[in-house]
Amino acid sequence: MEALLNLQVLSIFIVFVAPGVVAATVFNYIGSSVRKRLADYLVELITFSMFYLALFFWLVDLLYSPVVRSHAFLLYPLEILAIFVVPAFLGWLGTFLLRSRWLRRFARLTVHPDPMAWDYIFNRNKSYWVVFHHKNGKMIGGYYSDNSFVSGYPDDQEIYVEQMWYLDKYGRFLSKDDRSMGGYIKASDCDLIEFLSV
Repeated sequence: MEALLNLQVLSIFIVFVAPGVVAATVFNYIGSSVRKRLADYLVELITFSMFYLALFFWLVDLLYSPVVRSHAFLLYPLEILAIFVVPAFLGWLGTFLLRSRWLRRFARLTVHPDPMAWDYIFNRNKSYWVVFHHKNGKMIGGYYSDNSFVSGYPDDQEIYVEQMWYLDKYGRFLSKDDRSMGGYIKASDCDLIEFLSV
């Protein structure tokens, strides 16, 4: 009897809590580099769980129907859909909506999900020609793309560019440094970092 009760508690936890965990994890992984306190994360998790249950109560109800329970070929795919796929989609959708300009204008949102401009520029998944204006007056050119890397908030703003380029005195790109395997630059060493479209 006790084992059956434990299984029922586990089943309730998986169906009612796990979707919130999946949605919140996807939302935080894609949408925000801010490290949250446990209390904030729990509020977010509960919010996602309640929102999920409000929208997809029919899916959870379907999981407990006798017809689905008696057919494993129906039950297992529906469980994966209800516990992982739909919540992951909700987490992605939340990120997409918070970043969309039309919703931000409509809702008059002033706080952006990216904590700093540094995170915003690199969360756009674009490639850039980059000109680093060092505090000593020297300019360095680089190419930032798929094989480059950048740190996120709250860590120090650092960037690895996959290619280094020679610049003329006006900051125009002349030629690639063929011997270079890329370069590491700290934003704190620069007065200005320019991002040019590819």
